[in-house]
Amino acid sequence: MGSLLASYVANERELDALILDSAISSLPELVNNLVPGWAKLFYTVKLSKELKEINNIDLIKNYKNPLLFLVGENDSITPMEFSQQLHDVSGSPIKKLILIENTNHGKTMKKDEAVKGYKQFIEKLTCCESG
Repeated sequence: MGSLLASYVANERELDALILDSAISSLPELVNNLVPGWAKLFYTVKLSKELKEINNIDLIKNYKNPLLFLVGENDSITPMEFSQQLHDVSGSPIKKLILIENTNHGKTMKKDEAVKGYKQFIEKLTCCESG
């Protein structure tokens, strides 16, 4: 849910850059992903109209500043497809998606690969301001 709030803030305020870790594309897709297929035979989850409209895709389409996505390869809550979809629709000219191998949801920043990618992203934004 943090990625929705971050994307919303990024559209309301001028940010230098945005980093989304394990982003969701929309609440309906998240709920659909979290409910096991077999369980859908026995019950349904109905989202209110307001919750159905919460959509990170529209927010990211409008965001034009540098953008970094981090996602774990084994993230079953917010799978790589969510971040990939957001990356693909982004209007940002500076964007990167980093898939962190052998990593579950919420564990990306504990991996050297993610920290390295994060540092490289920040360095590209700050390396050349003075010359």
